[in-house]
Amino acid sequence: MRASLSVIAILLTCCLTLQAADNAALNAKVKEDVNKINNAIIEGKFETVVDLMYPPAVQAAGGREPMLRLMETGKQNMNKQGFSFQNATVAEPSAPIAGGEKWFLTVPFDLTMKVPGGTLKSQSYLIGISNDQGQNWSYLNGTEDVQGLKKLVPDLPETLKLPARKQPQFTPDAKE
Repeated sequence: MRASLSVIAILLTCCLTLQAADNAALNAKVKEDVNKINNAIIEGKFETVVDLMYPPAVQAAGGREPMLRLMETGKQNMNKQGFSFQNATVAEPSAPIAGGEKWFLTVPFDLTMKVPGGTLKSQSYLIGISNDQGQNWSYLNGTEDVQGLKKLVPDLPETLKLPARKQPQFTPDAKE
């Protein structure tokens, strides 16, 4: 009997160790993707952003080329008004949750922007969606509009906890 319990304990330990390794690999992959997205936005390399974007979101914008034009126009308008993305720091993704045949998770990140008169730091997140049990992911901007999300992603699980939006923090430029 003790031998059986020892074998069960060893198997359980092995399974938990494999699960932890799988989660670490999944988290690393997702963080790498979100870093690519954020860096591409900062650098104006919108093709990379669209490549990693949730395909129905791209289609909702009219397809790849209209989405690219929309992003480029948005950046130009921001720059004209004195706004620019400075950097982004990605936090740990949430645990994946199954919804239908897809997996979902959230990936929080801190974003720093140069704005007229100072710097603005805000917290945001992306929603990661995988059709192949976490091997590949596409991403969607986080939003407080859950009904809009549900229209775009009907199988979004109710159990996926979306991060609460926090008030951005403004730091004025130093006066000389």
